[in-house]
Amino acid sequence: MVLAMFSGVLAAQPANAAEVNGVTAVDIVNAPPYVKDAQYQVAATWAVPDSAQPGDTFTLNFPDALVGFGASINLPDADGNIVGTCEVTANQFVCTLTDFVADHNNVHGTLNFNAKFVETFTEEQIEFTTGNNVTIVTDVEGGVGTAGPDTAPGSPTKFGYPNDDGTSMTWNIDVPSEDLGAGPNPIITDDYDSPLVFDPSRLTVRSIAKVDWEQRSDTSKWTYLGQGTGAGSYTLTDRPADTAFDVQLNGANTDGTRIYQVQVVMDWPEGAQNGDVFNNSAVVNGTTYNATPLPYAGAGGGGEGDNLGDIALTKTVTGSGAPQVAGTSYTVNYSYGTTNGTLTVTDGQTADLNDVPEGAVITLSEVQATGEGVVYSTPVFSGTGVTDNGDGTATVTMIDGLIEIGLENPVEQLLGGFDVTKVVTGSGAGVVADAEYTVNYSYIAAGETVTGSLVIADGETDGLAELPVGTVVTLSEVAPTAANVTYGTPVYTGTGVTDNGDGSASVTIGEGTISVGLENPVNFNLYSFAVTKTVTGDGAAKVVDMSYSVSYSAMVPGETEPREDTFEVRNGTVYSILEVPEGTVVTLSEVKATAPGVTFATPKFSGTGVTDNGDGTATFTQGAGLVEIGLENAVTVVPPTTPPTKPTTPKGGSNTSLAITGADSTPLIVIAGLLLASGAIALVARRRRGPRDRARPRAAEPGVPP
Repeated sequence: MVLAMFSGVLAAQPANAAEVNGVTAVDIVNAPPYVKDAQYQVAATWAVPDSAQPGDTFTLNFPDALVGFGASINLPDADGNIVGTCEVTANQFVCTLTDFVADHNNVHGTLNFNAKFVETFTEEQIEFTTGNNVTIVTDVEGGVGTAGPDTAPGSPTKFGYPNDDGTSMTWNIDVPSEDLGAGPNPIITDDYDSPLVFDPSRLTVRSIAKVDWEQRSDTSKWTYLGQGTGAGSYTLTDRPADTAFDVQLNGANTDGTRIYQVQVVMDWPEGAQNGDVFNNSAVVNGTTYNATPLPYAGAGGGGEGDNLGDIALTKTVTGSGAPQVAGTSYTVNYSYGTTNGTLTVTDGQTADLNDVPEGAVITLSEVQATGEGVVYSTPVFSGTGVTDNGDGTATVTMIDGLIEIGLENPVEQLLGGFDVTKVVTGSGAGVVADAEYTVNYSYIAAGETVTGSLVIADGETDGLAELPVGTVVTLSEVAPTAANVTYGTPVYTGTGVTDNGDGSASVTIGEGTISVGLENPVNFNLYSFAVTKTVTGDGAAKVVDMSYSVSYSAMVPGETEPREDTFEVRNGTVYSILEVPEGTVVTLSEVKATAPGVTFATPKFSGTGVTDNGDGTATFTQGAGLVEIGLENAVTVVPPTTPPTKPTTPKGGSNTSLAITGADSTPLIVIAGLLLASGAIALVARRRRGPRDRARPRAAEPGVPP
């Protein structure tokens, strides 16, 4: 009947409150025996988890057979700090935790309140349930019964009992009418303890027939006396100075058939503590009747917990490497008792470790930090009460308060650099032997972009030093230009060097110096010239099959010696020289031709940009494109003085002409790459810091189109 009967009423909670486990045991202390309608004190022990937060609640629901007396209870610790507040109602109590739990662990305590049984039963256990539906079983030895025989008192009786409201008590004196004494207006005097205060409005005077005594709970069986002077009334005399009052029963019935009762309700004195005792006595017909002392058994309780402290760990990174590792996070392990965890902190920041029990010995250790281009020394812990163990660990004993701990990480910056060595290659190297090249660089240091430039000539080396290891440097050459040559895309080489293929490169700085090769391919712009032979005059018909030898001297830019050779050309033919470096100064001269019966005038050279020197030679500078040169031989007939003989045709040199007959049957001779027959054009950069070898490029084969 009793074990499963609960009220299930829940107290209102804050919106953010959580119901936590709290009550651990319940006992009824001033029993057995247990009887219905008698007041008992219920004592509970409680403990909340360390995770409990201010505003959380713990609840105990009563079985239906037990009704609590309403009370508001504070739960103070030994220093008067309020751990929680509780509200007791008829069906349950609900306790709300205060800020105390925010900085204490192992929070626990006791709680007691008054209650009474409102049912009788034979079971010897009752069940309470917590707000989290945990069942707590309490023994009720012998069950709950009723009081013994209830007969009308045979003599005056003085007694008191606490009221269900938990704030007041009731004192009764029951007097059989035959004990009131002689006289029509007997007086009953009530004498109370000085801490108590009498309130006339809370006085009740009444009588009941002895035969109705067992039904005294029925108020209709009682006759209530009003205050006055006539028969059937009472007259009150209040004597506060004597802590007493007198009740005169006017016209009382003294024949022995009734019981008169004087009842007064008094509040428990403010500040009453459990165990305080209060007395009351009555004087009837000259005899004093003392009540059994009434002890105060109010609701109350208390709490306590282990003080908690906090740690504030502040990270400082020092040394030359600090800028290089800016923003790095550091992990610090901590442990105390069975608790382990980690803190994460960056330079200049503070990490908090909260709610550590006072007296706990905390071990701190930083996970070894690493960084590219830097070396970390052993971290150093500092602070009041902190013991640095010299190996990157520290210990500290927790106090009730805040411990501030410094954690310094010394970091050394590793430095390196790079050197760029310029090499100019290709056929046009000699032309740009004295050129200087601008190489721009940029990198980020301490969050800022640094830019600058190096100026380097062929064979020279320049660079930067004392750069943080790990720095990424971008190199880009300003595109060079020079007359008569074309630069190719520069090529970067070296360990740790990334050529981007567009004239730029990336270099990641390591320890030491990185050697960067920077090659500039530079080649001549190659063009051609063509010599067209024309024989004129009245003697031209006599030398139709004759070949003419033309020599040339070509001074190539950047070279100190000219290139020389000869070629053969015939009337009406064209001889082309291919792949001539732009800017080459060419001197042409025709070998003096002779033939019987004719006279050759001085050859004449013509063409745009061609200077005929009037002596059978001409000069021109090879430009972009084809230089077209005319070579005219005027031939006149010599009158014969002797019988004519058959003309003899001079033989050509080693470079013979190749006749190509066109549609108009005009002979055409093409000879390609003649300049190259004297050796390839070489591009060897002259080094500013040392001598430079010289070489000539491979000769192109004759007949290759320009």
